[in-house]
Amino acid sequence: TESQSGGLPWAASTYVQYQSHNGSPKNMSVIFEVIDALTTNSKNTSYFCQNGYAPISQETHYRSEEGDTSSLQLLPGSISINYPAPNQSFNPGDVIPVNISSLNGINKIMLQSINSGSNSSVLDTSMSSGIINYTVPTNAFGTLEFISFGFDANNLIDYDTVKININQTAALDSVSAYSDVIYVQQNKSVSVSTTAYFNNGYNYNVSNLPTVQYQIANAGLAKYDGYNLIKGLKVGTTTLTVTYLNKTKTITVVVIPQDLSSVDAEELMTSIADNKAGKTNSSASEITNVSVFPNPFSTATTIKYKISSEENVSVKVFDIYGHLVSNLSDAKQTLGEHKINFESNNLPEGVYIMELRTAHSVENKKLFIVR
Repeated sequence: TESQSGGLPWAASTYVQYQSHNGSPKNMSVIFEVIDALTTNSKNTSYFCQNGYAPISQETHYRSEEGDTSSLQLLPGSISINYPAPNQSFNPGDVIPVNISSLNGINKIMLQSINSGSNSSVLDTSMSSGIINYTVPTNAFGTLEFISFGFDANNLIDYDTVKININQTAALDSVSAYSDVIYVQQNKSVSVSTTAYFNNGYNYNVSNLPTVQYQIANAGLAKYDGYNLIKGLKVGTTTLTVTYLNKTKTITVVVIPQDLSSVDAEELMTSIADNKAGKTNSSASEITNVSVFPNPFSTATTIKYKISSEENVSVKVFDIYGHLVSNLSDAKQTLGEHKINFESNNLPEGVYIMELRTAHSVENKKLFIVR
């Protein structure tokens, strides 16, 4: 949101999934991003605002008498979610009578439910208190949060939140990863996208759940860096075992040097060959000169990049929940410069991730769609 970005332009800010204001200084994803910006990318202009810091004005729940700011009075009124109780458990398809009450001046209630991008909803009412029957989506998963907002004629007066748990009544069939091989540069981190498949036909991205376990076979080559991140420590090949509800998926982790152009290709291929059944390649393609313009954009943008050898190139766009929204390319391309047009079509406004991937290199860029 604008308040969370502190007035910085979108191009100089980073979206961190599932993080509100509270607790952000302890979120390892936030910490790693700051460390990376101040060390590895300290001179990278895309990491920092170039036009100065201009924080936006913030609204307040307090009002003061005109010309006198010495005494502030809190706007009257309060709102409470009386039912369900925090951490109460429900099943998909259950009807929950959400009981909301308010005091002193609130005459309109808005109820928002947040479970995932597809399961979020907002209901605007003209009531000051009462029961709103909410049906848990059949594909709801994990934690669901209710937020009730109370308004008078002109202002947001108060809000209340409660989180509940959604039981998973289906059996887990298997887990899979976005890729069977992860390439991570030395001293860099990459995320692991893990999907759980259930026998009711639904599948969910479980990458950030605390019940998912990540185990590296050779801790000297790579390590689990928290929040589904794998960090490369030393050039070589190891494996990552992802475990969720007693189902496992083994992924090959190949740690490559930060600067591929300074490494002999044959040496790099030797470290990969063990997991390619003896298959070798004459060169390791590097992705360079990646740019997206315009960005932010409303309807379309152009992605440009350069590859150093003939290689199969995958260009995909994901939403912030890790869902694939567009597959722009997955074919062999000649060495040199390339460009691809991306049209936002009916995608909602927000932040997206563009992934450029070859067999030996991965580049990510944030895309910002504005309406």
